Amino acid sequence: MNGHMKAKERWTELPPLVVGDHMQIQNQTGTHPTKWDKTCIVIEVCQLEQNVVCVDGSGRITTCNRTFLRRYIPL
Repeated sequence: MNGHMKAKERWTELPPLVVGDHMQIQNQTGTHPTKWDKTCIVIEVCQLEQNVVCVDGSGRITTCNRTFLRRYIPL
């Protein structure tokens, strides 16, 4: 079994995202890479595990791969 098939199995195990879900984004750059310090709301769910999100605070709209998103429950 090659890497692509293993990755596909991992993605099928994750629950699908829904518009309006509250998510955390993993930081990719800066002084604290790999920290889950930004929050966002899912605006659109696209094909190939891409998602359009609106980052809280700045209002920036960006696309994120499912790898760098995880759910959280706001207080």
